[in-house]
Amino acid sequence: MVDEKLLKTELETKMGNFLSGLGFRLEIFRTAKKKLDVYLASDFNVFDLIAPDENRLSDIIADLLDPAGKHGQGNTFLIEFLKIIGCETIDNIDKCKIKREEIAYYLSKPGRRIDITIDFNNFGIGIENKPWAEEQKDQIKDYCRHLESKYKDKFCLIYLSGNGNKPQSIRSGEWQNLEQQGKAKAISYPHKFKEWLESCYKECKSEKIRWFLQDFVNYVERNFRIENEEMGQEGSS
Repeated sequence: MVDEKLLKTELETKMGNFLSGLGFRLEIFRTAKKKLDVYLASDFNVFDLIAPDENRLSDIIADLLDPAGKHGQGNTFLIEFLKIIGCETIDNIDKCKIKREEIAYYLSKPGRRIDITIDFNNFGIGIENKPWAEEQKDQIKDYCRHLESKYKDKFCLIYLSGNGNKPQSIRSGEWQNLEQQGKAKAISYPHKFKEWLESCYKECKSEKIRWFLQDFVNYVERNFRIENEEMGQEGSS
């Protein structure tokens, strides 16, 4: 027969030895990390300091997309973004204009502003950035109508969300129809947007900007999670 008391004692001894060894390894890790952080500063992230809200994130994204942006990488980041959203065949990339909060003046309703507009003259991309906030009534539907009036059939509205959900301020059938025509696309921070940042990091030649992009990736990983697990739809729509 198995001596349960002896077995329990052996298990407790093994568990105690394991935890003791684990504590020792953790202490070694902390000591090594402290020494390495003199050079790596692994806990530092510039986004922890600036604590960006929706508008600040839009400012950062717009500057990264701008071929004339302060990052100094020309159209590199814009090209990578166009690949992510499936619009890589667009011409006149260098001549595009990046606009923040452009007034949707083709609408009868005053006050609507698209977060980011990329104007290629004969093609337009609108980006509605919704990391946390909910949409206003008919907001996305109105933006699509504005872009259609301004660029005719040559436009694409990007709905950038924090959780992978589709927009709620437009009928699902209407949004799906726009997606099928290549005029709309929903992407999320933790999936396609992060993929774009990682592509920018790989292509970037400035070490200073690479560190910023890495901080941005880490910020996204810590602050956003996918609620809609249909990742394949995000990648293919």
